[in-house]
Amino acid sequence: MHGKQIDSLLAGARHGRVTIRNFRVALPELYRQLSVDRGSIALESWGLCSNFDQEAAARIVDRKLLTLIGRIVRCPIRIERAYHAGLMCTYGYLLSNLGTPAGFKHDRWTSGRLESGLGLPAGTLLGGNGRSTLLQNVTALFLGLIGQDENLSELHDVDATIFDLVSRTNHKSKWEFRIVESIEIQGGCRYELNSYLCPLESEDSDFHTLLIYSVTVGDAPPQLITGFPISKASLDALLDRDCFGIARAIGPCYGSIIPGFPAEGFGSRELISRTVA
Repeated sequence: MHGKQIDSLLAGARHGRVTIRNFRVALPELYRQLSVDRGSIALESWGLCSNFDQEAAARIVDRKLLTLIGRIVRCPIRIERAYHAGLMCTYGYLLSNLGTPAGFKHDRWTSGRLESGLGLPAGTLLGGNGRSTLLQNVTALFLGLIGQDENLSELHDVDATIFDLVSRTNHKSKWEFRIVESIEIQGGCRYELNSYLCPLESEDSDFHTLLIYSVTVGDAPPQLITGFPISKASLDALLDRDCFGIARAIGPCYGSIIPGFPAEGFGSRELISRTVA
């Protein structure tokens, strides 16, 4: 799905010539997926994020394209400086040509490495079979792997192999480690920032674990922010016992934007581990 058509669309966006018609002609399969996602519960499962990559020190994707994605899916994609994390993490990354120290953003969905690490057929997440969508596939995968799978049956355009993966008996312990950062601000509102660490089947130490990041505010359901592979060295650094305890500086990570979160706050950082069957 990534190639000359996307490059042409990106060039058009830079010169203000991108329209829904251009998008539909250039990327009919992606237009189909966005149209199918209209009104999907998957849209409600994500929080907010920025359109800026800290490591690359650059914007991830052209804002005109993000606006167009929001118009096609009929969902507010931008709220002040924040963007819908689900649309950004999936279709936004797919349309991004930004290179980072970890590789191109679109590689997450086009390389096939994530599917391989999870035992899925290559191309499963992209949804290019005419029956599923990238957003719903990724939403179902991430929610299933972190154990928030109560509403997965309401996602109607998901590849069957993903449902099979997250429902297997030996996959009930879907994550191996969970880092919980929690803080309660004046007035009693509690914020919980969760990093779920799910093992990948890979001999490459740079592609060792899938990190899924979510945010919970008060009694609301968890909202996904992003998910990406990390190296064994990064995993070891995250699990450093000296990083856990009370009175820790707590803040949003991985580009997440959390309305109402204090500029400076201290809370607890806890490590939960479980055995993966």
